[in-house]
Amino acid sequence: MEEWRSELGYHQRAQWKHLDRLHEEVVEIESPFACKFASGTTVFNFVLTGDQNAGKSTFLHAFADERGPSYLDMLSILPILSSTFINSRFLAKDDPTPPRDEGKFLDTDLGQGSLVLTLDDFAFFVNEYGLDENLILHNPKGNVFVAMKFVEIGGDHLDRMMRTNPNEHDTKDIDAIVEKSRYTLTTCNQIVYFMNTKLLLEDFSVMERLFERMQYLSDTMPQGTDALVLCTRKDQTISHESMEAFLQAIRQHFGDQTFLAPFSFSFDLDKIMNAALIEEAKRKEWNLNFKKVFVTNHVREDGTVDAEAVVQSLARFFIHNVIGSVSASPHTVVVRRLLALFRSPSFHYDEDDDFSMWISRAMFQTFLEEAHGHGHGSCDQGNDERGEDVGISNELKENNDCDTVPDVTCLSLYKPVCEMLCSRGLALRQVQNNYADVTIAFVCNDKTYVLHRDIEDLNTVEFNIRFPYNNNLFNICFEYFSKHIPDEVWFDTKIATSTTST
Repeated sequence: MEEWRSELGYHQRAQWKHLDRLHEEVVEIESPFACKFASGTTVFNFVLTGDQNAGKSTFLHAFADERGPSYLDMLSILPILSSTFINSRFLAKDDPTPPRDEGKFLDTDLGQGSLVLTLDDFAFFVNEYGLDENLILHNPKGNVFVAMKFVEIGGDHLDRMMRTNPNEHDTKDIDAIVEKSRYTLTTCNQIVYFMNTKLLLEDFSVMERLFERMQYLSDTMPQGTDALVLCTRKDQTISHESMEAFLQAIRQHFGDQTFLAPFSFSFDLDKIMNAALIEEAKRKEWNLNFKKVFVTNHVREDGTVDAEAVVQSLARFFIHNVIGSVSASPHTVVVRRLLALFRSPSFHYDEDDDFSMWISRAMFQTFLEEAHGHGHGSCDQGNDERGEDVGISNELKENNDCDTVPDVTCLSLYKPVCEMLCSRGLALRQVQNNYADVTIAFVCNDKTYVLHRDIEDLNTVEFNIRFPYNNNLFNICFEYFSKHIPDEVWFDTKIATSTTST
């Protein structure tokens, strides 16, 4: 890898060309801001940013590291025709800041990477990693190459872009680069954010810095920009203590812990990050579409690049499934299952064959077990000897409810979800064998008066719920929940669960 110093700072460069396939070579690019390739080339553009020492340069360099011990593995997975890697650290001559913090790479301000494949090799890549076939089918007619271009914006450079006052050592040329970088963000529709997993679990300020930067990116980039977060440099094992401390820090940050309920029994970092990002995005009204967070490691324990992990992460750049649009939140899944249970007559008979429309936690648990085939029923069960269940289990199966949220999570969410439904007037609540809670509202002289029973002292008491039943309206409600309508349409997760009115 070549390294040199210029008037702007320090630079690194690496290149790779497949000597046996030079007749298929296409035009290279030199500048991180260049946007043109030879005709007949389909170009995909990606912006990378994130924490310092999170592996962004390692990722980009892996495609051009012809002297690396893992490069033959890389070419066997991804038959690259040509690739480039350029890395720049902008420092004025009088700036005492060292150009690198650790390792062989500069502390990147701006970097650029590119790789070129034949269309056939790209089609194999799409098929091998289960990507959308439209990436091939919608390829412009006559194009025979596919180029992937990456622009890396270092963490320090991103912070510099966020500041309104320039660094005292920055020259006019560096200020111009910063301004050009800001403009580049306004032209992109996808961003990939790298996080150092080890530092994330050691210091929650890393997460807070992520929130601050995402706020800036949301304000700067086009509305609806896809955002993918990669948690890299993951240790082989993550201790229970570090995950518990991280989860506690998230609880303190958000205050409202309703959305964290599913993680009382699980410490999956990617799922916790998914939930935290979506919650922060809702509260701050970000304009970003978050993809699912992935935890990975692009470097093996011996320090060599894991080519398969690198290409796997590259494939994730092309996946456009957004958190919340592909699978419903745990709260919505619980509501759908409660609705399915309410529509299932066979579960409303007790041991004495008495029929009741009220749903208890024990009944809900039995329903979950039978829907998963743990009882006498299964996900393929559609009818019962007491009457037709209108394919309830099949509906759950079609909505992927049989696998998306574990039973133990649904049971842990039973009480808060029921209380939120009741607080929004979507369900009735019955405490023990008492009457349902009732709210009476009347208008007098343009003023509305509401009378209801205070149930704060009943929080520890088991209760039942039921839905107001009208077959046509109920089916409409069920269909809307099946379409993954956002939770806030149905119930406000910020409403205190200690007060209920129906």
